[in-house]
Amino acid sequence: CDVILEPSLGDGSFIAAANGAAASRGWMRPEFVATELNPRAASDVVARGLVTADELVVGDFLDAPIRPVDAAIGNPPYVRLRALPAAQAESAMAAALADLGSPMMTSGSVWMPFVSRAAEFLRPGGRMALVLPWDMTYVKYARPLWQYLAETFGDLRVVRVRERLFPDISQD
Repeated sequence: CDVILEPSLGDGSFIAAANGAAASRGWMRPEFVATELNPRAASDVVARGLVTADELVVGDFLDAPIRPVDAAIGNPPYVRLRALPAAQAESAMAAALADLGSPMMTSGSVWMPFVSRAAEFLRPGGRMALVLPWDMTYVKYARPLWQYLAETFGDLRVVRVRERLFPDISQD
């Protein structure tokens, strides 16, 4: 049975899709390691039966204890560090420094340490699929992440989707 990480649970869409994919193939339900900062969103996903309370950490993913997983899926937040509350910005900076070995630029966005920290959860041979902003391919602050990903994974694939996946938000 695979163990799947969802570092920013939100409404549970990615967990629901993983459960649906497993069921359609006749596989066992995956075990989940999920994190959600918003307590109301977290309780809603538990109430809908997508994850159990034991599979969920309510709080900052970047402060959550690392548990070994086989895969990571999700859509991390695209919030700039300077727009975060001080404690969350410090958490993001600390995670980036620990994972990447260099300080994160303050112009950066929190999706970056979410990616590096999710990779830290992966067992050898683990897989990761995250929805990320296209600017990850060219912003200066992401260079340490690219170096880290190149050293961590044997195969990297970036898939650019040109249509809007989430039409209700102002992010392509």
